[in-house]
Amino acid sequence: MKIKFTILLFLFPLSVISSPMDVMNRFYGNYKVVDAQRYSGGLTSDADSKLKIGMIYSVCPNAFKGLSSSLYQPLYKYSSIPYVFEDGVVESKNYSTYYGFYDDRKSIDVVSVVDSKSKDIYTFFEIIDSDTILTSFDGFIYIMKFEVKC
Repeated sequence: MKIKFTILLFLFPLSVISSPMDVMNRFYGNYKVVDAQRYSGGLTSDADSKLKIGMIYSVCPNAFKGLSSSLYQPLYKYSSIPYVFEDGVVESKNYSTYYGFYDDRKSIDVVSVVDSKSKDIYTFFEIIDSDTILTSFDGFIYIMKFEVKC
């Protein structure tokens, strides 16, 4: 049984709320795409996916810049889903562990980027460790390393 813990992170002053906001405060920054690995089919070619290596992926309080577009005044929704491998249990295809990426984690830490106007989820990324995040796009997992704070 998986229990999902979700907190919607509004842009309150960081000193007011310690724990949930501290999670995002630690991960605000610019990340450089360092690797692209195919996990399933898609229209993107291997050559086109490699062109994204070196791109900057920005996770900032006032703006988000993804692999193909940007969003201003985003909200960030952090979820930590306990990850326990159980025989016969098929987990969600939404997460990289389903495809064998970083499947040695105890939890899958996911940040959904939410459009503040429509309240729709724009995209999401997974936090791997203190300086690594990843996202999936059109059959590829893109691994990114922290560069600099926003």
